[in-house]
Amino acid sequence: MNRKTTKSDDILVLYVSFVDSNGGKKRPVLVVETTDDAFTFFSLTTQYDKKSDKIKKQYYKIKKWKKAGLLKQTYVDIGKIREISFKSKIDFYKIGELTIDDITGLSEFIEKFYQ
Repeated sequence: MNRKTTKSDDILVLYVSFVDSNGGKKRPVLVVETTDDAFTFFSLTTQYDKKSDKIKKQYYKIKKWKKAGLLKQTYVDIGKIREISFKSKIDFYKIGELTIDDITGLSEFIEKFYQ
């Protein structure tokens, strides 16, 4: 997969570095936008129940997660947008994409969150 085939609303698996410690792991991410040089993305997570109310407020619940290519209930973490360059040596691959219902739902969720 490369920049020519990566598009908004794609769900990819890539190596994501941890924010507060060394290391990282392969994680699903949601592509927000692509340019010729890079793409921006939100992290996805299945961890919800044990999170604080503050964190839960920034998690969008993907309604049609199976159709999106995910293995279990997953949430989009809109708290931080990240970017990766296509020039980086990180391998990634597509596992699915958001449905129209979830694209609309996420857009409304983001708009409401930032009001």
